[in-house]
Amino acid sequence: MAATILTAAQSEQMGRSGGSNVTVQIVNNTQAEIREERATDPNGEDFRRFVIEAVGDALASGGFDKQQQSRFGISPQRIRR
Repeated sequence: MAATILTAAQSEQMGRSGGSNVTVQIVNNTQAEIREERATDPNGEDFRRFVIEAVGDALASGGFDKQQQSRFGISPQRIRR
């Protein structure tokens, strides 16, 4: 995944006006889902948060089993059927 973040000055040079505009371009080159959350901060400014679901997917598929075993001494419980 790559992100391009432009400062207000860079945005102005590209023809956008306004002192606090920031442009973020998210390029997702993975199969991970990206969730957008919109909210308003205490100052009344709107903002967006982008959550990449890659960690949850890796946990669910056993992607962190080795790290959890070495750091916390835990291992997945196998389900007998």
